[in-house]
Amino acid sequence: MIRLMSLYTFKRCCHTSQNVTNLFKTKDVSISTPALSLRLGLNRFHTGTTIRLNHHFNFPLNPSSFIKQNFLCGCRKRLLLTIETQESLILQRFKSQTTGHNESGKIALWKRLAIVATIGGIVAYMFYSVHHDRVIREEQVRYEEFQKAELGGDWTLIDHHGNKRSSTEFRGEWILMYFGFTHCPDICPEELEKLVKIVKAFDDNPKLPSMMPIFITLDPERDTPKAIKEYLNDYNCPRLLGFTAPTEDAIREVATKYRAYFSKGQPDEDNDYIVDHTIIIYLVNPKGEFVNYFDRSRSAERIIKTVTEHIQKFNELEGKQK
Repeated sequence: MIRLMSLYTFKRCCHTSQNVTNLFKTKDVSISTPALSLRLGLNRFHTGTTIRLNHHFNFPLNPSSFIKQNFLCGCRKRLLLTIETQESLILQRFKSQTTGHNESGKIALWKRLAIVATIGGIVAYMFYSVHHDRVIREEQVRYEEFQKAELGGDWTLIDHHGNKRSSTEFRGEWILMYFGFTHCPDICPEELEKLVKIVKAFDDNPKLPSMMPIFITLDPERDTPKAIKEYLNDYNCPRLLGFTAPTEDAIREVATKYRAYFSKGQPDEDNDYIVDHTIIIYLVNPKGEFVNYFDRSRSAERIIKTVTEHIQKFNELEGKQK
């Protein structure tokens, strides 16, 4: 910090640059014209420092040259000027003069971060909104394509209680449906266990609708209502409902609607045979429309995730149509 030497004042008769007509020593500034306050940087430290006056004149001169030209010429008394400033102040003001900015013009770091965060949030929201709209449109197109292909549809069969029932009775419910047969040695039991696991996962989540599990036999000759009822008891899922039909043709009609292939094998000596069939779990929405299918490679967790997404999209599509 650079401190003083002595205090002098002077008298200035006009605002233009002239020789000082009178200089006198005092400890106070008392002149007839507005006082001129000088804050000078020493030449040897800050050559070229701009001198700022309270008249708002800026002189980008060398301080010693400025004094010689404007104050010392013609003076009878020795001039000493008060230097009262701090080096940091000089540097700060010098920087302000050369850059054209001041501290008040700077934006605080937290404000800059807030601006960046806000802009980033807006961009992220716009991206999500565009992506979300595209996903919903794709879901709508899926339904339209399935309707054109006539994939899925209503059916009427006999449940494992011996009652004739129609798929229309399950309107308002999401359905997970599987085609199989009770004499299947391993694949059908595995798929039914997976189906039950999915159903229980939805039952345990109050935010999601429950699933209606349905098993339709592809072997009506052996799978009577009684046989199906005993078979399904092993899966510990009271809502799991099995269906059969009096004839194979009635079953084939339903299977054809869902593009489910099946073929009865040759019986052995004990009249036992295998039914070759597609291994697929079908998803049907509350309007009775086919939504998706899941093959054997899909785990229960992946199916739960996909079904949940379909439910959300369906609800949004239904909300837009209302």
